[in-house]
Order: sequence, then structure tokens, then C-alpha cells
Amino acid sequence: MNPLGLTLVLESSLPAAAGGNAGLLWLRNYVPKDTLPVRSGDRVERSYTWIALAALLSLAFVFVLGPGVRLCR
Repeated sequence: MNPLGLTLVLESSLPAAAGGNAGLLWLRNYVPKDTLPVRSGDRVERSYTWIALAALLSLAFVFVLGPGVRLCR
């Protein structure tokens, strides 16, 4: 669907994917071996206000923007 072609899309995404993976592979050489993960006791509490707001916005998105916004008649 890209007017410039699928080849250009693949060629432009390959360096980003390879660069990200190379960074993750080199990371183990820079983190000391005696480093241990530390877990904090902080918890995220459930907020019914945020859940209701998210449900309302998602319904508005589905029923208003889902069919499409017509800018002209």
C-alpha cells in the first residue's frame, strides 16, 4: 500500500531493528555480574474513576470515530 514500495519500507526498518538488537546483545558486557534486581513493595491501586473514564472514551472512539468522521456532506 506504500506508494514508494515495500522494498523501501523493509530497507528502512531493518537498521532500526538490527540496531536495537545489537544494543541488547552488548548490554550484558556492560552490566556487572554481581548486580541483582531489586523489587520495590510499591503497588498500583485500582481506580474505578480511571476505569470508567477509559471505558467512556473507548466507547466514544468506537461509535464516533469508528464509522468515520465526514468533513463534508
